[in-house]
This record gives sequence, C-alpha cells and structure tokens, in this order.
Amino acid sequence: MKPHNKIILLLIVFGIVLGVYVAKVMYDNKKGEIKSDTIELFKLDKNNIDEIKIENGKGSFSIKNNNGSFGVLNVNYKMDKSAIEEVASGISNIESIRLISENKEDFKRFGLDNPIGRCTVKLKDGTSKKLYLGNVAPGGNSYYAEYEGKVYTISDISGKMLLKTLEDLRDKNLVLASGNISGIKISTPENTLELKLEEENKWVISKPYGNAVSADYDKIYTIIDSLKKISIEDFVEDNCRDISKYGLNKPSKEIVVTEGNNQRSLIFGKNIGNDSVYFKLSGDNSVYMMSMEDYKKFDIKAFDIINQCPVNPLIVNIDEMTVIRGNEKYIFTVEKLNKSLKDNNSDMKLKYKLNGKEIKEEDFTGIYNKYCSLVVDSQIKNVKKDLQAGFNSGEVVIKFKLNKGLEKNINIEFIPYNEQFYEMLINGKGDFAISKSQINELISTIKAHI
Repeated sequence: MKPHNKIILLLIVFGIVLGVYVAKVMYDNKKGEIKSDTIELFKLDKNNIDEIKIENGKGSFSIKNNNGSFGVLNVNYKMDKSAIEEVASGISNIESIRLISENKEDFKRFGLDNPIGRCTVKLKDGTSKKLYLGNVAPGGNSYYAEYEGKVYTISDISGKMLLKTLEDLRDKNLVLASGNISGIKISTPENTLELKLEEENKWVISKPYGNAVSADYDKIYTIIDSLKKISIEDFVEDNCRDISKYGLNKPSKEIVVTEGNNQRSLIFGKNIGNDSVYFKLSGDNSVYMMSMEDYKKFDIKAFDIINQCPVNPLIVNIDEMTVIRGNEKYIFTVEKLNKSLKDNNSDMKLKYKLNGKEIKEEDFTGIYNKYCSLVVDSQIKNVKKDLQAGFNSGEVVIKFKLNKGLEKNINIEFIPYNEQFYEMLINGKGDFAISKSQINELISTIKAHI
C-alpha cells in the first residue's frame, strides 16, 4: 500500500473513533439533563412505611403495613392483594416532571385550593409526608400536585393513585367451586339444563331430555372453567335489602353448582343496557355486575353439548350389548377376568363373546367404535312412547346391561320417523332423530366381523 493511502486510511479511522466519542459525550450530557429535570417527591423504602391514607371525592381508605404485607383497614370483604401492593409501590416512588410554582397564591389556578385527591404517608419513625392532587395539566398526560407548599406536575399514573377507591382494590374474582364439581344446573323461566358427573371424566345430561344422555367432555370442562373464574365487572351494592330493584327476586337465570355435599348458586337479574347484567351469589346480599360477554358463556343449549352418540358407556362398564334387527340378533358379552381390579379400569382384563362364541378384542372394539361414532342428526319434539306396548318394537333395537352408571339397563329403539330418519327412543322416550344410513352401516360392520 502506498504511504499516502495509509495516511488517508488512518484519518478515516480516527474520524470514526472521534465521531463515536462525541456522540457518546452528547448522549451522556443529554441523559444527565433529563435526569436533572426529574424531581423526587416520594422516594421511600416500603418497609419504612407504616400507613398510607388516600382521600378523594369517592371516599377514603387506609392501607396498613403489617410486617411487610399491606392490607386495607376496616373492610369486611375480600381485597385484591396485588392491587394493594401496586398502590403501596406507586405511592412510595412519586417523581415530579417539573417544578411549576413556589407561590401559594397560584394554588387556585391549578385546582389545589380544593384538591381532588389527598395522600398522607405515615412512616415508622413518626414522620409523615403529604401530597395533594389538583387539575389535569394541559395535554392530559399529567396532573398538578402540591408537595411542601410547591406546585409540581406528576405523571398520569402517579396522579391516578390518589384517585383510587375501595372498589378498585376489591377482589373482582368470585370462587364458586374449587374444582371437584359433580353437578351443574342452569335454569331459566323457560327451561332447565342439568349436568351430572356419572364417573370420573364422564358427564351426562339428565335434563331436559327424557333420559340421561352423554355430554361432550371438552365442552363440559369449558363450562366448568368459566364457573371457576367468575369475574365481577363492577360492585353495585353491599348488604342490599331490596334485591327486587335489580330483578334478582325473579331471576332471569340461576346456575347451581354441586361440589360434594355443598351447593352454591349464581342468580342473575336485569340487564343493564346491552353490556352488563346484575348478579349475586346465593346466601350473599352483595349485588354485582357481570359483563354480557361473560354472561353469554352460560347461554348453553343441551343439544350443543351432547356427545355425538348420546349413549356411550365405557366398555369396562358393559356386561352385555345386544343389537336386534328383525330376525337378526347379535348378543355381545364382556366378561371381567380380574374383578378384584374393578376400580382400576386400565388393568382390567376382558374377554369378549358374540352369541356365546369368543371373539377378538379388536373385533369387538371395532364394532363398538362404529356404534360410538353414531351422530344424532337433530333434536325433535319430545315424544313419550306408550309403555304398554313394551320395548323391542323398533325396527332396530340396541340394548345395554351395565354394571355401573345412573341407568343399569338401557333400551334404544329406532322407530321409523320418515323415509330417511329414525326416531331414537331411549327407554321409551324420544328426543333425537338419526339417519337410517348410519344404523345400516353399523349392522354391516357387525356382519363384517362375524
């Protein structure tokens, strides 16, 4: 490389280094300027705080430090610990954006002659600090505040700490059940939906249908999750003596949850416009608001949560399954070889027979899976069969003898409804229509495995 080229290269490198240095110095200076504009009003160690009192147009409350745990004094309802902690943290660290005035005559101009919020912090050493909140500053992103006779601007976040109310600090979550729910009943003036846990992870719909039918597992647990997370949109009235003004004396909906031997219920009243609804817990006279979005989670129709096959017992609970069409009769038996393990289904050894002859497990499970894939096509008007006619009069009949469940003997008859569909009668009561083609496919599957 030629000597003059080396000199040029060195000059370029020196220029880059110099530029970086100048930029850093300017940044540090600017950073120092920004920092110098910030004025610390409250810079407190939370552990040294004894009590925080907040007063505003909506009331007053005090937060007490009890060995590092902050709680609201003199309340008889559940508070939100995280919200209280947020207030304590926010109050302990309040900075001013800038000093506005040291003249007390200016207080009225900034709304500080009649503050909209007051905060008094008592420290464990016996001293105290006070901050007063005035008008919103131009731009809407800050408030005027008075501290030790001077007017400052503080951030919108810090200002709103002095406008907190007890309602802001109340726990907005209601616990209806801890998790071992065994029954759910949703009633309106028009109808009732009742769900029962038949056994672990198996739910049935006991109402409104004539007989208990299987419910979709995933959809039931979506409902349960919603019931575990009851969210209060707003607090309306505590110790309400006249619930009729909220429509709660004649509920628009009631949800009863059973957990062990205990029952709790949510009672819903009038709508508040199109966005909310009044509600309360049974045995509690506090009235709350729930958002319409949350309320609609409980607008549940039975047919929407029914299992695709309304009667589908676990194989281990089946002693006998019989399929009859005309002169064709197929009797499947499920024999338990180690009955001592009947409470541990995963270890149960089973033997399968068809019309007395042993068949392979995969043959039975193939047939049973085909049965369980039956899908009811629609819900039809509840029709009660004349029980004097007896069972087994359908064009096709499927019967179960079970060793476990709410019903031990189940008779399913498929009565011609029209050219394409059967009416499906369960123990003499019909609520569903199912296509004839599905039943024909089931019979064909049985024949194919013989």
